[in-house]
Amino acid sequence: MPMALEGIRILDLTIYQHGPGATTYLADLGAEVIKVEGPNNPDPGRPRSQMQAIGASVADCPETEPNYYFEILNRNKKAIALDLKPQAGKEVFYRLVERSDVFVSNYRRAMLAKLGLDYATLQGYNPRLIYACGHGYGPEGPDRDKPALDALAQARGGLMHQITESGQPPTDAGVGASDQIGALTLALGILAALMAREQHGVGQRVDTSLLGSTIYFQGFYLQNYLLSGSSPRKMPRDNRNASPFWRVYRCGDGRWLHFAILRTDPVWPGICRALEITEYEKHPSYASHELRIQNSASLIAMFERILATRPAREWVQRLQAEGAMCDLVQDYADLASDPQVLANEYVTEMELPDGSRRRVPGLPIKLSATPGRIRLPAPALGEHTDEILREVAGYSQEEIARLRNLGIVK
Repeated sequence: MPMALEGIRILDLTIYQHGPGATTYLADLGAEVIKVEGPNNPDPGRPRSQMQAIGASVADCPETEPNYYFEILNRNKKAIALDLKPQAGKEVFYRLVERSDVFVSNYRRAMLAKLGLDYATLQGYNPRLIYACGHGYGPEGPDRDKPALDALAQARGGLMHQITESGQPPTDAGVGASDQIGALTLALGILAALMAREQHGVGQRVDTSLLGSTIYFQGFYLQNYLLSGSSPRKMPRDNRNASPFWRVYRCGDGRWLHFAILRTDPVWPGICRALEITEYEKHPSYASHELRIQNSASLIAMFERILATRPAREWVQRLQAEGAMCDLVQDYADLASDPQVLANEYVTEMELPDGSRRRVPGLPIKLSATPGRIRLPAPALGEHTDEILREVAGYSQEEIARLRNLGIVK
């Protein structure tokens, strides 16, 4: 069965998380992604020390296990080790450009220009090329050439401020939030440009950024500010005036459940039955949604007291049976064995080249006729150099040997 992006070839000159994440989304959907690294200058996300740099302890990444940071961001890719500094290396790359659909990079534009990989140069070799750049702060403006990482985009983009409780030091959202949002935005831009090429026959430049993606992600709250001039109120986590139906509660087994109910009138009788408080169904203080919100402090106290008497999973089952929207707050151990997660293959297995199997995050996009697949683990540095030079660029084995002797490829 063909995959959605089968036949699309992408040259991936990206590093760390923002760029590699974007190309992995496309690789998962079937694109042929060729990861380009210098023979002596690989993606800095490769070393195991990168896991410590993002906060993992040594115990989290034993030597016997693969670098999970690099693995998840580079699966389904092939790799070529190519020195882009000498003219001979550039000529190899230009030949690949002529035979590719997309070029992607999150290097700064000055570096790309220095390497002879600016838009005008590559477009000269392939006018239909989609040339995609993931910037830090955007392609225009006074800071267009400044570097940025995930935490800086969260900081400058307002996300760090918005998720931090009032009076507390700013904190980030974790999980490389701006990098992942930026990766999705960059992948979406590439897909839009490919569709435009299909419809209109034109190649073009695609520019996205960590800053712009982080801002766009918060559009709901930012629009509120732009219309009213007031920032959204940040409620303390123990605020008793907030809705009792949109908060977490600790249950009898120490685990937490989260209510997420916007309209309470239809489900209030069911909540009362599930919590065994039917005497409060028509209580004057709680007879309507408005009254329940007005009397939130007493309801929160009641819910806390009752929910602390039984395990979280039991409460979730009882409440969901009555139509109340709530769910467990799960950790990764819960998630990895969740029947709903497994049924949709959001956590799945892939077969490795040696025949063994590895559990991995699955694809969140399900296509009925052209589904994506997890086909390859992250490649070793230069793992597919000969294959790419021979089958994509059209070099003979003698020419490849000469390039290797010159140190152009590895």
